[in-house]
Formats: sequence, C-alpha cells, structure tokens
Amino acid sequence: MIRSALLALDATEASTMAQEKAIGFCQYVGSRSDGSGCAIHLTGVAVVDRPAIERREAAPIGGGAFKVDRDETRLRDAQEKVAQILDDFEARCHKAGVPCSVIRSEGHPYEQIERAACQHDVILIGRHTNFHFETREQSDDTVMRLVRDHPRPIIITPERNLGGRGVVIAYDGSLQASRALHMWILLHLLQEETKVHLISVNRDEAEARRLCDEAAALLSHHDISATTHPIASGDKVVSVLNRHFADLAPRMIVMGAFGTGGLRARFFGSTTLAMIKDCPYPLFLYQ
Repeated sequence: MIRSALLALDATEASTMAQEKAIGFCQYVGSRSDGSGCAIHLTGVAVVDRPAIERREAAPIGGGAFKVDRDETRLRDAQEKVAQILDDFEARCHKAGVPCSVIRSEGHPYEQIERAACQHDVILIGRHTNFHFETREQSDDTVMRLVRDHPRPIIITPERNLGGRGVVIAYDGSLQASRALHMWILLHLLQEETKVHLISVNRDEAEARRLCDEAAALLSHHDISATTHPIASGDKVVSVLNRHFADLAPRMIVMGAFGTGGLRARFFGSTTLAMIKDCPYPLFLYQ
C-alpha cells in the first residue's frame, strides 16, 4: 500500500492539477471507510533549473557582464517563485490535513526529482513542466526522462480535470504492462465504487480476449472486478485506445511504459510517447 508520494511542483496548470489530485487522493486514503485508511506523506519538490538559466550563450564583445546580471536576476526570480510555490503547497496541505514536507532544489530538474523520488512510492507530475519560471510556456523532457529511467511508477496529469467515471487499464500482455497493473494493485490506488475497465487491442480477437481474461484473473485475486473490452483491430494502438477512452471517460489510465519496441520505441515514438503527449486523462505509468 502507498505510504508516501513525491509531487513535482512548478508554475504550470498541469502542476496545479497534479497538486489538487495528490492532496485529494491523500485525503481519501486517510479516510477510507473499509478500515484500510492510512496517512500518506506528501512531499513537494520544486526545482530551479539553474543549469538552463546559466547556460553559455554567444554574446557580443562586452556582453558578458550583461549576461551575468541577467542570469542573476532570473535566478533570483526563480528562487523566489520556488519559495512561493512551496509555501502555497504547505498551506494547502495543512488546510487539508495532509502530512507534508518540501524540498527546495537547484540543478537539472529530472536529476533532482529522481534523487528525491528514491524515498517515495510514486511520483506525481504535470504533463507539461516548466522549471525555468519564465513568462513563456515551455515544455521540457523532464517527464519523458522520469518515465524512461526511474524505477518508481509515475502519475502524469493533464492541464484540465475532465472528471471521469472509472479506471481504464490498457493491457497488451507485455512485461511492462503486467508490472504496471501489479504495481497499481499493490499500491491500493483504486478508490471505492470506482469501475474498472480492461482494454486489450490485438489483430486477433481471440488473443485480445485471452489478454483481457489474464489481467482480469489477477484483479479478481485482489477482489477487483473489471469489465473487459477485447478489441480486434489492425489500426495503430493509440488511435484505438483514444476512441475508447473518449467513450469510457476514465478518471485514470493504467498502462506499461515502453512495452514494445525496445530502444527504438524509447527514442523514435511509441504508444507511451503518444499518450504522454496527447492524452487528456491522468496516466499511471510503470515499466
């Protein structure tokens, strides 16, 4: 069962949504009516991307001093915003009765988050991150690096809350999909009265049905019932999934990260990358 969570905080709308979901989930787990309630310690980490702010740039003769002054101003502004973000986070947690702590950090965001995450059960982060704290919107590769390289499961939130009626598990029989399903079960993330849907996509309908039955059997051992959706299709998996996600309106999608394709899928595109980029629903990913 989950005992601690790390929440990556920045100034984006997706980060705000991640914070709302994290605090709401911690409140729910702490007050479960089935007797399994427990306090979850929520740690907020905010990172000043100092290497990006101070990166070397071509400058005209005499422009070096200007860059130093500009970098110092940007760094100071970012540090002030981090302090405010963490203060607001602590205030919200205290108001909600959620045990919390904060981490102020400077460096490459993914490295700082990875280091902090080793002490927690799960990472929560907004889909689009901006640790530069500048006026323009900017998405970096922090989320991709965490999904690809870190041993902890990660929950990725979009910018808007579309509500949702249940949990959808996308299961393809891969090692990663099996791990993700099992980790989701063991962390006890399913909320009461939440419907669970299992989707398997395969060219062969019989194989899609077999995969659904396989995952449903594991869920049943944990007293979780699921509606199965075996889908026979030769279309791109992400297109098929998105069509069904729209009908099911999930509260969360559970799936394995980089389940097929190996290194090529990691760097040249996969269902995982497409889902991270475009999915409007929260994702629970694990590999």
